[in-house]
Amino acid sequence: MTEATRACNNAKNSIAKSIPDVSRLVRGIRFLVFLFLIYSIPVLAATSSNSNSNKIWTLPELTSLALTQNPATRLAWAQVQAAVANVGIVESTYWPQINFTAASSYQTGGNNNNSNNNSSGCSNNDPLCGTLTLDFIVWDFGVRNAQVKNADYLRIASQLSQNETIQTVLLQVEQAYYQLLGAVALVKADQISLKEAQINLNAANALHKQGLATVGDVYQAESTLSQAELALQQAQGNASIAHGQLAVSIGLPVQTPLKIRELSTQIDTNTMMKRIEGLLQQAKTQRPDLLAAEAQVQAAEAQVQVTKRQQWPTIALSANTQNSTLGNTASQQNRQSNVMLTLSVPIFTGFQQTNAIKQAIAQEQEAEATHDQLRNQVDIEVWQAYYSLETAQKTINTSKYYLKSSIQAANQTLGQYKAGVGNILSVLTTQTTEASARVQLIQSVLDWYLDLAQLMQAIGALEVPKA
Repeated sequence: MTEATRACNNAKNSIAKSIPDVSRLVRGIRFLVFLFLIYSIPVLAATSSNSNSNKIWTLPELTSLALTQNPATRLAWAQVQAAVANVGIVESTYWPQINFTAASSYQTGGNNNNSNNNSSGCSNNDPLCGTLTLDFIVWDFGVRNAQVKNADYLRIASQLSQNETIQTVLLQVEQAYYQLLGAVALVKADQISLKEAQINLNAANALHKQGLATVGDVYQAESTLSQAELALQQAQGNASIAHGQLAVSIGLPVQTPLKIRELSTQIDTNTMMKRIEGLLQQAKTQRPDLLAAEAQVQAAEAQVQVTKRQQWPTIALSANTQNSTLGNTASQQNRQSNVMLTLSVPIFTGFQQTNAIKQAIAQEQEAEATHDQLRNQVDIEVWQAYYSLETAQKTINTSKYYLKSSIQAANQTLGQYKAGVGNILSVLTTQTTEASARVQLIQSVLDWYLDLAQLMQAIGALEVPKA
């Protein structure tokens, strides 16, 4: 046995062992989705009654709303229902097929022998004929079992794909929510910068009137004020765009007003962190797309069994009963019944069966390769998200110290300038540094929230980070 074969068999065994866990995960996530939907009922009511109110929406409320409003979740749900129905279609082959046929015919000329039957099994000269037939596959050497197994694994894959869609929608809402938080925070930061620029201009005008500052100081302060106004206008435009993006990510009209709380820079950055090894393992047991790929491998393996077992004989039972009138006299009745047991053996199919087996095996290998490729992709996604979050944690404290120092420096130089000591360039430089530090802190906090949301999605968790 080659190394590749052993690796393939090990992969099959590990996947087979994980399928019960997949089913439990499906049930668990479906229960969470049910809770989301129950929770969203009052949310939907609030949306219709308080769309123009001062309601402050929380992130859990918005994500619950998205589960019922976003078209992607409805599409995924419809696909799951189709997969569930397909299982029922395949399982129907275990049951007998019963059909009733009624026919009426009359033949003139030629041979009126009642033994000449039409396609319904009735005589061509029967005014009225009814036939009840029953067909049942007694034994097919496991073809139906393999077909049901294939359909069931495809159902599991569809349900897991629905869970992946839910997590994608949650991530999109979280990202849009945090982007809006950051955009609103930048508006407030630019408002502070504008206010400080106005204070600088007032100070320059006052000192110029006293002969303690040149007109150049006034011009520089006016220029800085205009720059602050421009930055504020751009920030307000970005906030409006972020509002629309949040509404659309939920599945609401783009103009829907949604008020959210302000971004807080006081966050507990120590709420995580498991070791990276634990998160990598958690992703392997929770990522719905990876588990769906495992189910696809099992479905492909079942399809291989279907094609192989279709080479074997099939034993079927057929029964029918027929009741017809003879000639033109309704009182003349004829009833016939028969039962037949048939053995069907495929001898030569033009190599169709051989090629079908080859195709099924190739598709199984394709599913295994897709699973392995996705597993590697999951590892790198968790790895990148983990260290991005770790970096964001470190930058928050540094950004806080940076802002504190820059505020102190800006206040110091402004006080000196008002006292007639120092110059306007020092004031403008330190306050520009202060504005930059304020933006840096906002960006650091925003990055932390976004990286945390990305990590939760990477490991397949449904937890919604609070902001």
